[in-house]
Amino acid sequence: MQGLLNLAEELIEHIILEIYSPRDLLYLAVTCRAFARRLIPYHLQFRILRVNMGKHSPQLPWEHLMEQPRFILSRYRKVEILSSRNDIGLSLPFCILPVPLEFYTNRGMLTADAEETISAALPVIIQMSNLVSFTSTCTIHLLSLLRILSSSAPNLTFLELHSDPYSSEATGAELTFTSPPWRPFHNLKELRLYEFDDHLSKEVCMELTVITPNIICLEIHAETDGSISLEDSIHGKYSIDELEDATAVVFSFFKRHPKISKLALHLQRNNALSFTQMLNPDVLPGLCKFATTRPIQTIISSSLASQLTHVCCIFEAESLKHLRAMDNITECVAHLDDTINSRNFLQKDPKKIQKLIIDEIDPHLDTIGCIPNFVEVIWDLSSLTHLAGVIHVDQISEDISIPGKLHEELATIPALTHIGRPLDHSLTFRGVSRRSRREYNKLGSVSLFFRKEGQLDNVIEWIKIWKSIDT
Repeated sequence: MQGLLNLAEELIEHIILEIYSPRDLLYLAVTCRAFARRLIPYHLQFRILRVNMGKHSPQLPWEHLMEQPRFILSRYRKVEILSSRNDIGLSLPFCILPVPLEFYTNRGMLTADAEETISAALPVIIQMSNLVSFTSTCTIHLLSLLRILSSSAPNLTFLELHSDPYSSEATGAELTFTSPPWRPFHNLKELRLYEFDDHLSKEVCMELTVITPNIICLEIHAETDGSISLEDSIHGKYSIDELEDATAVVFSFFKRHPKISKLALHLQRNNALSFTQMLNPDVLPGLCKFATTRPIQTIISSSLASQLTHVCCIFEAESLKHLRAMDNITECVAHLDDTINSRNFLQKDPKKIQKLIIDEIDPHLDTIGCIPNFVEVIWDLSSLTHLAGVIHVDQISEDISIPGKLHEELATIPALTHIGRPLDHSLTFRGVSRRSRREYNKLGSVSLFFRKEGQLDNVIEWIKIWKSIDT
């Protein structure tokens, strides 16, 4: 084995490809560090445990994993318990888990209720002491699972918990076992919460405040009519005193997490998030990246908007005050509603902006060339180097096409170097196809923008203007 450690990288790769026995590969991966780094992408991926409970009985994967030595379980770094209609496959070593049961192959719903699924998984999960990432799409009792993970996986840096939209069980049953004493997730940096039906209430907010002291990135989804928002969807149900009390709880949560620099709010209902006051710098002093499916002025104050560097949201005529306040914004995805057109938006656009995607503009304009004096408007944006989404509104062809005259004019703008299409919807949420295109664009772009750290270089393909001219 010592001789293998000294082999050249290309020879190690050839050896890996010649070993067809998964058991031999597993042995090499857990005994030889030089091979472990190369084996994971090719064959085993044994550091990633992904189980689709829509294709397995609740006990099957966990029974096989429990038979493995404890040191193998301790090697896992990432666990995903999914409940999907789609064939997302497994990242389990096939030497550990047999072919999924045929009976479950074409099932469209979660085959077991959440309590049975999570209960079967926990004896295995609590032995994975080195977990850094955990995802569960099964309907669960949030606080119970948080307490267990805080004790068994204190090194978590990423946590994603959400209910299953296809599950017949709409309520998150509380786990029936005794939860161990919880401890704070000191290493947890990113937290995602989806559609909880057990209410993100005061109790949950208060415990999350204590158990997640160092989160930097927070993403909250409240997308369906049956889901509960961060403050329990109080709007329209309770008195103003109760609304103010709920606002105070949520604001207290944010104030006790001053390290939050990235925040995404997926809110598909008009009343999905209601505060008696807007989020402001006193509540989120470190926020610099913000994404939401709602108009920006309905969520944050203009003073908070002034400290943002990356934004993805809806802009209305009433949003212009916030737009003018964005002195530090460098990258933006802008959805324009019917009350504002692209010319008005670009005229008010902050001068420091470098990369901009206008994902929805006036549907009556077929191309950017129809906007009067458009080039003059772009000239005023002295820092804008990348512009996308308004080159061709309707059917974008595979090859970006721009009117010839506008072609030449864009090439004369010193700062502008790249153009691009609207966001590629094939990269966005696949589960929202039943929604209208407008809603689909908003939800998809927020997810894509947020997952890509707000870096628009990673969101769409940019093409240099000189390449477009040549073609």
